[in-house]
Parts: sequence; C-alpha cells; structure tokens
Amino acid sequence: MGLTKLEIYNIALVQLGQTPITDLASTDKTVIKLNAVYNAALNSTLISQKWDFATAYADISANLVDDDLVGRFSRSYSLPADLALIRFAYTNPSGFEYENVEDNLLDYELVGDVLTTNSETVFIEYTKTLNAPEDGPTTFGEAVAFRLATLCAPSVYHNLNSTEYLANKGEERQAIASSRSRARTPYKAKLSGNWTRDRNWH
Repeated sequence: MGLTKLEIYNIALVQLGQTPITDLASTDKTVIKLNAVYNAALNSTLISQKWDFATAYADISANLVDDDLVGRFSRSYSLPADLALIRFAYTNPSGFEYENVEDNLLDYELVGDVLTTNSETVFIEYTKTLNAPEDGPTTFGEAVAFRLATLCAPSVYHNLNSTEYLANKGEERQAIASSRSRARTPYKAKLSGNWTRDRNWH
C-alpha cells in the first residue's frame, strides 16, 4: 500500500516549509498551487523511467482499426485504455523476455490514440496509468511528493537555489524508489532531464 494523495501533499508541504493539512479541500494558497500541478507531478514521475509495479504487457494484434492506410505504415491498432507510455513494441512475444530484442523491435508511430505499423502482429510493453497514487509503493509516492514540491518551489520560495536543492533531493528519492522497485541497490537516477532545466527556471 502506497501513500495517499493527502500524505503526498503533506510531504511536499513540509519540504516547502509549510504546515501540513488534514483535508485536501484546504483553501491554503500553497495547497491551491499543489492542486494545479499534482497531475503533472504524478504523470511525469510515472513515465520518467520504467517502474516494475506499473509495467504491463499486451498483445494488440486483434485490435486492428484499419489495414489500408496510405503512407509509411499501412495498419493501425487501438491501444490499451490504461496506457500511459509505450516502452517497447515487438513483432513477437519473445521480446518480453528480452531475447533477441533488436530482432524483435517493431517500427511504428503513434498517431492520436492508435499505433500505426506494417506488422500483422504487435506486442507492447508499456507503462500503465495509476488509478490512485497508493497503487504504487511508498517510495514512489515520496518521489511524486518531491517532484510536486519542486514544481511549486519557484512560486513559494522565489529562489532558484532552494528549487535546485529540492530537485536534487527529488532525483535521489526517485533513484531509491526505482531501485527498491527492482529490489536492487540504489543507483543514480537516470531521468529524462534535469528537473530544474526542464522547467525553464534559469
């Protein structure tokens, strides 16, 4: 059982030097700011790297939408309703075991809510959406809380140094969360980019 949204908010508030709350309906100015960026913090943490608890596999070969497309790809397939991000697409399920991965990788493009390709068989490994933050482990919730605090820090502190400090702490939390998800020794987080640089705070 992971952290609730309220617990995530309170971790973020403490990191921002604010008083914890007992109700998400609070009209506190900082809580209003947290509300505005919560979904972004949750989703960006979720798709920033592979999480074992949020990884799923699917054979979408039967989800054919169109087999007469004009252009680079001729076929399109609908995607799982809980898909947040495709990690890999394969021509056969052996790719799921990472055997001969390079030979099995599928050439494809995403167009709207469908996957387009030329293959008649399509297997995907993907990150699934979460119904609630507690669907993930506690360490994942902590990583979300620090990202949430980082997103709000500029408007709370008006200080780049404090924002960068929170970003660094957030990267550490995410590295720990990811390693524990895989039952491995903590390692340096490999994110899509530096949190502060990605948010254009320079």
